[in-house]
Amino acid sequence: MALASRTLKCIRNINRNVSYLTQHTRVTPNRQNVSRIICRYYARTVLVKTGDVAEKKQRDPAMFFFNDDVQSCLLEMNLRYASKVFEPRKEGQELAPAELKFLTEEELEEARQKAAETSIYYLQLPPVLQAHQETVEILSKDPELQGLEESKILAIDISFGVPDRERLIVARDLDGTLRHASREERSRMIQTYFPDPSRTLEPPALFSPKNLLSLLERSEFEFILDRACAQFEPDDVEYVSITSQTYDYIEENGKFEYLVGTRHYGSLAFYLAFYGKLDRFLNHCISSRRIEDAVSAVNVFYLCRPSIVDYKKPSSPDDSDFIKAYITSHAKEKGTLSMTLNAYLELHLPTAADEAKLSS
Repeated sequence: MALASRTLKCIRNINRNVSYLTQHTRVTPNRQNVSRIICRYYARTVLVKTGDVAEKKQRDPAMFFFNDDVQSCLLEMNLRYASKVFEPRKEGQELAPAELKFLTEEELEEARQKAAETSIYYLQLPPVLQAHQETVEILSKDPELQGLEESKILAIDISFGVPDRERLIVARDLDGTLRHASREERSRMIQTYFPDPSRTLEPPALFSPKNLLSLLERSEFEFILDRACAQFEPDDVEYVSITSQTYDYIEENGKFEYLVGTRHYGSLAFYLAFYGKLDRFLNHCISSRRIEDAVSAVNVFYLCRPSIVDYKKPSSPDDSDFIKAYITSHAKEKGTLSMTLNAYLELHLPTAADEAKLSS
């Protein structure tokens, strides 16, 4: 519980930062330190013990997701194509008219600095966590109260200043059992007494299996993931299920392009690297000349597997030999990846990141 509590306190700030930016146009943090602060902030929320990995039959992705090196790789992937952050979004609101200004060189540089800082906030990584295994603690059993009420009773501590994760909520069942509230009961009570405008008491209809499949077929991946971040806690069973279905659909159909430049791009890469589904993603990155993303993803693959110690770290952001070593030792689709990488090396084309820099 302590691990989940520290993790969720940190993750709540992700959506708060995005909500803040929708209401404010000025951002003031020091850009040189923001990336490092974010990585440290997340890493402090999770207690990483290497011994725990061997003891658990199923590895917990949180132990690796919040690692400083992993966060650095994923955040770099998000920031390479940050221009999409400022594109219009389908939120049912009227777009403000464009504003044109004449700026000096100093003012232009300041505007670019603020835009870079804003993109860092928008591109914070939604976490990839293990679903919370719920255990309800029984406080007392009072069978003499059985039949006293016709419905279950829920009680909540509404004191101000208490974090939602630590707020005391108890339930009295019809058979007289007094226990701590379940996750669903906690969510409903907190939303009732401390409503979050981005959430609803009942999960939106879009998350039903039929509607979710329809949205996936229409490639509305960013909309699904953004809505899931707003509605659920990141270790909620529903959140883990919805995001996993979305990532798997993207991987199976090769639709990685839809998340490039969004805050979910790095999380997708981590999910695929952690669960060993990286080959199609690498093939897409290489064929679309995003060789730096392929190197970062392979690096995350190794960082998630401490038992692999005989690999050399990449010598540069576009180290093709680093990818070759992965293909030889760990890839499942060796032939396809080798052909794609050889074709890329023979053509000597500029990377997508280089073209973006030249165009700007």
